[in-house]
Amino acid sequence: MAYLFPPRQPPCLTIVGSDVLFPVRKIFCIGLNYAEHTHEVGMVSDRGRPLFFQKSPEALVPQQNAEEVLTITYPPATKDYHYEAELVVVLHKGGRNLTPDQADECIFGYAIGLDMTRRDLQNLYREKSWPWDMAKNFDESAPVGVLYPRSILGNLGNAEVTLDVNGTRQQTGCLDQMVWSSSEMVSEISKLVKVSPGDIIFTGTPSGIGPVQRGDLMEVSIGKLGKMRVSIK
Repeated sequence: MAYLFPPRQPPCLTIVGSDVLFPVRKIFCIGLNYAEHTHEVGMVSDRGRPLFFQKSPEALVPQQNAEEVLTITYPPATKDYHYEAELVVVLHKGGRNLTPDQADECIFGYAIGLDMTRRDLQNLYREKSWPWDMAKNFDESAPVGVLYPRSILGNLGNAEVTLDVNGTRQQTGCLDQMVWSSSEMVSEISKLVKVSPGDIIFTGTPSGIGPVQRGDLMEVSIGKLGKMRVSIK
């Protein structure tokens, strides 16, 4: 059967050391996963239940190689456009109701990500108790760096997460500050929906979030993952 128009090919991540691409199925995100960031937005950190949301795969802006400077467009409907530097966990297996140990076996590798946010919209929607999907899920709101397989990278350990804007340090944190670990996040998501090969997870941001403008250059670094640079036009 023919299509009315050509179906969109899935967005893909470049895998370090491989000519094979990684097709992205779903983008999950967790909010409030660093205590200091939770406090800076006026909320309380706890492990009662993780806060998950999603971005559309169409929001993905993948880096083709580690040297590439990504360019994203300042979005409409905001005057307070924020960065959030994050580790991205990438899955090559899935399932439902996974234990943390089973979830850990689903993790193929890691990448650097930016959860770009229309903060003024998010604050407005929170005040009205409306869903804040459009504050997070919009065009080019998910830049992601090249994908490093665990088979090459090994354990990230307590890697430092940093973000600079125009050469000035704005965010600093460490992976052991996450409220929910990577395997715990995968496990918790699997209790809500089935996780599958191709799913990726933004794991939350440290404190120090703030606005950027057209012409700014962001540089995110996470341990052995190196750096990802993103400019705004």
